[in-house]
Amino acid sequence: MGLKELIKKIESCKLCESIVFNGSVNVSEKPYIKYKVYEEHVPNTIKCLFIAESPPGNVNRFFYNPCTYSYLREKLFESLEINADGEDGLQEFKRRGYFLIDAIECRVKKTGESAIPQEVIKNCSDFLSAKIKLAENKGARKIVILGSTALRALIELGFNELRGKSVTKNCGEVVESRIESREFKIFILPLPARRGAKSKQEEKYMNQCYTKEVKAKLKRFLEEN
Repeated sequence: MGLKELIKKIESCKLCESIVFNGSVNVSEKPYIKYKVYEEHVPNTIKCLFIAESPPGNVNRFFYNPCTYSYLREKLFESLEINADGEDGLQEFKRRGYFLIDAIECRVKKTGESAIPQEVIKNCSDFLSAKIKLAENKGARKIVILGSTALRALIELGFNELRGKSVTKNCGEVVESRIESREFKIFILPLPARRGAKSKQEEKYMNQCYTKEVKAKLKRFLEEN
């Protein structure tokens, strides 16, 4: 699937419109298309592909929207020692050869700790497979998983070496996995997203999952050939 075909299919997809769970999928909100991410933010050579969960339910917030705050962008840039935000930070992210995608294309609004249904992940699996292939064609051989939805999505695609792994228990681990004839090194991390309403709860969660040791492992993973 080429880029133009991928964008066209994402734009027209409404498969998750009637899925009922403790949350909702906004099939009319596709920020990767709205903000022209696939046309403007893909590096010429991709050193590492980051895979997160889904664009947030808040229609104003998005990793690639430099005009609004993004908790994911803030915490990821902090881990990568990118000392800028907004457009400057995104340009530095791209300059380093990094590209971030989501396992789910549409905005997903979740209630509490509800998980994205497997059916939603399955509906987006062809898109995710095509995006990984496009990244591979630009040199990507490393993937950083950001959260359990991304982990589940890669297992759905056939990255079987990830079965039995947990983004918390196996945080900071590197797994070598193959899909078809394609080999990848995969670094496991939890999603740097808010947990609970209190800042102390958020700080505790981030301190448990994003320690200095794990950040150092991530840095070595990104720097090695």
